[in-house]
Amino acid sequence: LKSLSFDDINKIFVEQTRAKEKECELNRCTNSLFYSNEIPLFVRLLMPFVIVGNIGLFISGHLNIGATVNVFMQIAGEE
Repeated sequence: LKSLSFDDINKIFVEQTRAKEKECELNRCTNSLFYSNEIPLFVRLLMPFVIVGNIGLFISGHLNIGATVNVFMQIAGEE
């Protein structure tokens, strides 16, 4: 910011302000998918459990040893 001119800083500020205003407008005018009537009720209720289940499987898969590879080599008669 020290190397930017006052006009450049002002332009960045105006862009950020507009982006925040646009985000607030979208938040005010729209619903989340959980409250949307277009999504069936069972899908809205089931999705959090599916996501938590996927997180559990991901963590389980990364914390457990799934397979090991043992390499035995013989070089010049020695193992």
